[in-house]
Amino acid sequence: MYLDLFCFNYAENQKALVEYVYDSCDLISFNVPSFHHSKSNTQSIALKDDGNRDEDFIIQNENTLTLIRECNMKIVGTSVKSEYGDSKYSYMLQVYYVTPTPEFKTLLMNNYFRDWIAPDFPEDVILYKGNNPRLVTVSHEELVSLKMANVEDMAFMIGEKIQFSRVEE
Repeated sequence: MYLDLFCFNYAENQKALVEYVYDSCDLISFNVPSFHHSKSNTQSIALKDDGNRDEDFIIQNENTLTLIRECNMKIVGTSVKSEYGDSKYSYMLQVYYVTPTPEFKTLLMNNYFRDWIAPDFPEDVILYKGNNPRLVTVSHEELVSLKMANVEDMAFMIGEKIQFSRVEE
């Protein structure tokens, strides 16, 4: 069982958070969004509402694939998450599942989670141990959550003076 803790002052403690969680993780996921200008056409993640290819998505996806190659990561799976958004705009997410590498750890430690926004970076990095998310980021909302698995996790948070709040389910 995991206890969900939202981290408030994560930016000043991001390197410590990554260092603490990364080496025990065995899977990483992140998203590449594809925006549509109306909800009427969401058949293809690479199509706009007028049926033309979504150049923004293609660029974002190419940037993500370049990042994966440069960090020596192996893609172990992909999926498309369903439609999100409001009545005017919607989007779908191409989700990549990749293996952790030292190069990606360095990239995470040197770029704030809030800066992981397309087109420069994929969004919403999640570090997993087994099938369980351990560190979850939501780039646009500047949220970071540590899924606390044991008392050592709490001791780490307190020792690093990371402000946190328990998430009620």
